[in-house]
Amino acid sequence: MITRQDIFIKVILERLPKNTWINLLEIYQIVESSIDHFEPGDLEPLADYNQQERWKRNVRNALQTLKAKGNIKWDGKANYFLGVNSNSAEKKSTSEKSKTELSNTDKLYVQRAKLAFPILVRQARAGKPIFYSDLAQEIGMSNARNLNYVLGAVGNWIKELQKKTNKKIPLLNFIVINKSEEIPGSGIEEFSEYSNFQSLNKGQKRKAVDKVLTDIYLYKDWYWVLTELNLKPLETDFDQKIKEPRPNYGAGGESQQHKDFKNYIADNPKLLGLSSKLIGITEYELPSMDLIDVVFKNKDEIIGIEVKSYISNSADIQRGLFQCVKYKALLESEQIVNDHIPNSRVILALEKELPNNLIAVKNQLGIEVYEYKRNIKKLQNNH
Repeated sequence: MITRQDIFIKVILERLPKNTWINLLEIYQIVESSIDHFEPGDLEPLADYNQQERWKRNVRNALQTLKAKGNIKWDGKANYFLGVNSNSAEKKSTSEKSKTELSNTDKLYVQRAKLAFPILVRQARAGKPIFYSDLAQEIGMSNARNLNYVLGAVGNWIKELQKKTNKKIPLLNFIVINKSEEIPGSGIEEFSEYSNFQSLNKGQKRKAVDKVLTDIYLYKDWYWVLTELNLKPLETDFDQKIKEPRPNYGAGGESQQHKDFKNYIADNPKLLGLSSKLIGITEYELPSMDLIDVVFKNKDEIIGIEVKSYISNSADIQRGLFQCVKYKALLESEQIVNDHIPNSRVILALEKELPNNLIAVKNQLGIEVYEYKRNIKKLQNNH
């Protein structure tokens, strides 16, 4: 599968700076930061003799399509010019299109926005952003790219409430970020004070987002906002003690299944999006005497992996989520006492899907979860 050309065209029209020549390499950077995630085929090389990723050629094709339609100019080399009216004056922005009353439940994106808003409030109170893909999963959407109108509705409701009450309410939309740069995607500048957000460089965007996120986390009246919008806070159904027996790990406290999956992860960092050159350290011991299943050291960053094999039940996976919280604090404490700047990630690697009842917990705690779905029946037969 590859990303459709119309998606690249949409990003080009919405994200490229207007009335200025821009180099193709800069266009690649803008597109890459705007796409929440690429399809597998996008990352394949064009050919054995040309290792450039396929999506870059498809961006060039999109630019040539726009050139043929008169939307964009090309200097015949590697520079493009998008005029201020190229995105069609008649074409409404996401903000305009999503201006819909809360009571209008005929629109699917309004229904989804009503589901999303309390989730975003929950994340704000937890002090954790949420990825587009994770929000989409939690409200039952198969494609995170369709969140634009959903989040547009959330932004408009906040703007309308600000006008109605004359109170300053932080831009809750900013709490939803992409995985590549950990910043909001296209369209966010329609709701923010940063009208030039997309023209900022990566560092400037990061600082702008951090400022807004701080305002979101410190805001104390999110439940009041929900009440004013006739929405209810999420009621947690988290059971501290999931009633499931722990798997039988046999002598030594480690099952063969856990050991096999742990070693597999240690030998295959690329599965987690890490460099294949990294060496996995198993049973990494911290000063607290806690052991992390796998650790990768990448320059000044340390990545800890807590592993749960396919025999782990919900109770064991829930324990793994909270272990990740502990291990991150311990890894960074170790970095601090070694006079290093604390810089760590901790990932929960599962040999199965994360149970539905733990999705919200994962998002509240801000835990990265990697799901590796192998042929379970085949694994069971091998054991």
